[in-house]
Amino acid sequence: MSDDKYLDKDGRYWRIEKWFPTLSKDVRAKLRAFHSELLFFNGRMNLISPKTEKTADQIHIADAIIGSQKIYGHKKIAEIYDIGSGNGVPGLIFSAMYPDVKVVLVDTDARKIEFLKHC
Repeated sequence: MSDDKYLDKDGRYWRIEKWFPTLSKDVRAKLRAFHSELLFFNGRMNLISPKTEKTADQIHIADAIIGSQKIYGHKKIAEIYDIGSGNGVPGLIFSAMYPDVKVVLVDTDARKIEFLKHC
């Protein structure tokens, strides 16, 4: 089955609802908003490789969802650090999924820190 129905007007995929149907509507909305901002700012800040923009839902978002589920499911935690946060993956994904956990994003690039604050 073709995934073309998941292409947006810019030719970029959004298949998170298909792959992760148990995520709440609120979490999916937050992830979609982050995805949009990531792609919007990418041309200005080089947040991800231009080659991965079309499939950023798979390469960046889905991977971070799976990793977040494994980390959170392994042991209940109160605080987690994303060192070298850069584009916010996986820290912002984890934060959207588990708002009860304090997520600390750490980076040295001031432009990327502003992007993280914006998101």
